[in-house]
Amino acid sequence: MYSTAEDLYKWTEGLRNGVLLNKSMTSMFTARHRGYGYGWFISGDLETARHSGDINGFSNELLMTIKRF
Repeated sequence: MYSTAEDLYKWTEGLRNGVLLNKSMTSMFTARHRGYGYGWFISGDLETARHSGDINGFSNELLMTIKRF
């Protein structure tokens, strides 16, 4: 498992700009129960989204600013 900073940049820009998922972006980044959207923790007055995970010795965390939709 690995990624580069460039790959993560492309991924987050694709999400933020609606290139990857344009219809569900508002729902994905809308804080619901305890600040959790669809797969993302929303914080900072709805300005940042965070997702983390781990498996068998690997861990990650992705934090990005959210563009208002």
